[in-house]
Amino acid sequence: MSQTLLEMTKDLVLAQIEAHSLSPEDMQTALQHTYTSLLALQAQEDAHGLVAVATPETPTAPVHWRKSITKDTVTCLACGQSFKQLSVRHLN
Repeated sequence: MSQTLLEMTKDLVLAQIEAHSLSPEDMQTALQHTYTSLLALQAQEDAHGLVAVATPETPTAPVHWRKSITKDTVTCLACGQSFKQLSVRHLN
């Protein structure tokens, strides 16, 4: 590997922020989740695919509905993700 896992994680999360699919407020959670996922993939690769590695779920605290609406984002109360707007497609 030419890049470390930490560098890959940084690049992936920055690309999400630049594409406006991730708000800067959610950056820390995304960094932790992405790094954990990459570590699990590396462990599975090192074991030559013989070991199934489960990635731990990132616990999300329930968001109060009043705090879910900010100037720049709306947080979905069902899944906890932040969006610029909630579409009908997301709510189905």
